[in-house]
Parts: sequence; structure tokens; C-alpha cells
Amino acid sequence: MNLKNNKKFDLIVNIKNNRIWLPKSIQKTIGNQFIEIKIGDICFITKLTKEGRFFIPKELRWNILNEPTKIQFSILKNIYRPKKFILNNKIDVLSFIPEKILSGFDILALEEENKIKLWYSTKGRPNDITINRFVPLEFFRLLGYYQAEGGKVKLRKRRGREINFTNADMGLIEDFLKYWGYLVNLNLCKCTIRYNPQLNYEKIIEVEDKLISIGIKAENINDKQAKRIKEYTVRIWITNSLLAEIIDSMMNEVRKYLIGSKSNKKLIVYFLQGLLAGDGNFYSTRDRKGCLHSYLRVFECNGGFVSDYRKLFESLGINGKIKKIKNKNLYIFELFVNWAYLLKILKLGLLEKSPENQKRLENAIKQHRGYKFGWLTKSKS
Repeated sequence: MNLKNNKKFDLIVNIKNNRIWLPKSIQKTIGNQFIEIKIGDICFITKLTKEGRFFIPKELRWNILNEPTKIQFSILKNIYRPKKFILNNKIDVLSFIPEKILSGFDILALEEENKIKLWYSTKGRPNDITINRFVPLEFFRLLGYYQAEGGKVKLRKRRGREINFTNADMGLIEDFLKYWGYLVNLNLCKCTIRYNPQLNYEKIIEVEDKLISIGIKAENINDKQAKRIKEYTVRIWITNSLLAEIIDSMMNEVRKYLIGSKSNKKLIVYFLQGLLAGDGNFYSTRDRKGCLHSYLRVFECNGGFVSDYRKLFESLGINGKIKKIKNKNLYIFELFVNWAYLLKILKLGLLEKSPENQKRLENAIKQHRGYKFGWLTKSKS
């Protein structure tokens, strides 16, 4: 742990029932700050309770006696949160970490070998989690996945919060976990596979084996039957309020940043690839005269979000419109995909992470009169 510039204090204290009370003079010095405690070879981070005491963690109590004991403590200082979150072609996750969690409790962030160790205290010993400080720019795609499939639940005070992602496409799930692994250890993930009772259970075993090969612990995977599901779905989640708030903050801030980012279309494409893989629908129809008409739709319950989607497409030179479904809390961003847009969507790879949509896009191009007249060849040249 990097404890440079953190002043250390030595003190003889009484330990009673695995609790340590500190003198009032020391309590005033510490205040509401996080402290690192060292008792012999034992080391942990904590905060004082209102009564001016702290608890020794259960897993560390076995070799500590209830008698006067020498301890060393350090007052820990938070590392600076940078305002710019793109550094050397990577995302600096530290810039998204708030000073407090939604419930109002302080967050301690310390850096160690390009990892960030985070603590937040509610009651008793602070909760902690370790994440990587830097992730590749392709992580924007995961934020698009989460924007589409993550549930986007409203964070409420005094309520457990989690990150969750549900899908039935194993290729997409594997891609999601690939990027998720850039931020946290996949051992933290839990998975539930819900499947139709008529489905051959061998298929579920294949899915479980695939998840294990990616990095999910076998004991963190369970399955249950669900008659309404066509084949199966996989739900991935991590229960951690702080991590949920960080990802939610990243999703919203990155989306706003991309709207104002006219120079880096590549990042917009990453985000939209994830979004369209979850909420996008490309389809084509023919009218009575046999003319082909293609459309791309994105469904969204949040009016502010769908407005942002339109702006992101406009940044790529693609213009669509927003529809509000009558008597429903549902919006649709709809794009009429003409020949120019067909080629642009293909060139940008917006549907690459959505195999079914990508296949429909390629078929629409081949069926378009522009393809038959050789316009595709001329456009490429």
C-alpha cells in the first residue's frame, strides 16, 4: 500500500472484546478520516465509530489478546481524482470515483501498481474493492452494453445496488465479460442461467463450461427453469454499491462526453456497437411495388437517453427521428436506412456485435438496387 505522506503514530492501547478505544485527543486528530491500523504483523483499514472506537476484523482476531497492546496507525489521504478521463489512449477510471457514495458515506481511494483500492464505510469495518485504474478505450463498448441491457435501475439511498447484464447471445456475453475483466476480477461475478424445461440440459452444461473457461467460478453459477424463455438467458451480476455507482457514472458521463466529441468517431462507434447489440433492431420490408425499405430502431424508456442516442448518430452523419409510443413509457429512435446509410453503417461496423442485425444489413445491401447496379463497387473505389 502506498502510504507516502501519511503520518504514522505509535500508541499503547487496551483491547477488550476485539474493540479498541482511543483517547479523545487522538480521536480529535483522526476525526472522520480513514486510518490504517497495524498490530504486529496484522494490518487493516478502518474508521472510528461515534464512540471513538474501532473493531478488529473477525478473520484477524485469532492471535490478538485482550491486553495492553502496541499499535501503529496512519491517517490516510485520498489520491487526487483527475478531471480528464482519457490518458495515453486509455480510460482513467479514477476520474469517475466520487468523493462519497449515494448514501453519503466517504470513499477512500489509494493507488497500488496501477490498481485502485477503494473503501467506503457504513457501519463497522469499511467495505473494500480493488479495480484496475486504466482500461482500454474499447471499454466504451461495455458501457454501451450496460446502457442497453444493464437494467439502469434508479439508485436509492439505503438500498443494495448491483451491476447486472442479461442476454441470450453467448458471443455477446463473452465480449461483455472480456471488457468487464479489464476493470475487475471476474471472480466477483455471479451468473444465473434460466432455461426452458424442454431444452436439452446438455446445452446448459455447455454454457456453464463456457462461462467457467472465461473466468467465472463454478460455485458462482446456478441455473433454474423458466417456461416463458424460448431457450435460455444468462444473467451476470455483481452486488457492490460503490462499483454500481462508478459504472453508472461512467455510462452517463461518457455518453455526454461523446455527444460533444466530434473528433473521435471511433469512440462513438464503440459505444453504439454495445448499445445496438442490446437494444437495436435492423429490418427490411418491401412495398407493393417491390421497393426495399430498411429501418434501424432503438427502443428506450428514458426520453433523455433516446435524445442522446439521436445526437450520437448525428455525430456520425446519420439522422433519424424519435417517436413516443402512445400511452406507454417507451420511446423509439427510428432511422430510415437509405443506400448511403446502409454503406455507412456497414463501413463503421455499427452492427458487428449484433450478428442477426449484421446479417440483415448485409442482405439488405445485396437486395438493394444500388448493389445490383454496381454502386457498392463504385463507392469503394
